[in-house]
Amino acid sequence: QLFARYLIRQDKRDRAIKVLTDSLSVDPVSEENLKLLAALRLDAQDWRGAEEAAKALAEVNKNDAIIGNILGAAYAGLKDYTGAIEVLTKEHQQRPLSARPLANLVQVYIDAGRVEDAEKFLQETIAKNTSSYDARVLLAQIERQSGKSAQAIETLRGAVSSEPLRPEAYEAMYGVYALEARR
Repeated sequence: QLFARYLIRQDKRDRAIKVLTDSLSVDPVSEENLKLLAALRLDAQDWRGAEEAAKALAEVNKNDAIIGNILGAAYAGLKDYTGAIEVLTKEHQQRPLSARPLANLVQVYIDAGRVEDAEKFLQETIAKNTSSYDARVLLAQIERQSGKSAQAIETLRGAVSSEPLRPEAYEAMYGVYALEARR
């Protein structure tokens, strides 16, 4: 793995992939090599290769949280939005208060052209956990992009009241007000 990282720093990613693949043929259960290989394949937009690496990682350690991220990105790259939504929904259910799975899932809904489903999902998430700051900020972004500025402001006010020391809601609220001032 050290040599592969050296090759990456030298901008020889194809060679690094070859080194990792060779290394995995000798030690197929190396989690770090599988993760690095998956990352390189995602970077190269080798979606099937990333999927393969994630599935191999799942065989080694099915509880590794990064597997869902890799599979979600690979399926989204393949435009298999149903698969991506399925994987990312499971990941979100395992870590419901984590921002990353939530943001990834919402992004896949949007990429799939299912903005209304993303909005509904976020509203349901907020209903289940009224202090869900990240869900509120994401919902406000969707509302703002849908031209619902007043709703976005109210959603952001809810985020601020749940976690007044976090800056994202304030920044988003400023963005909504600035956009409205230009109109």
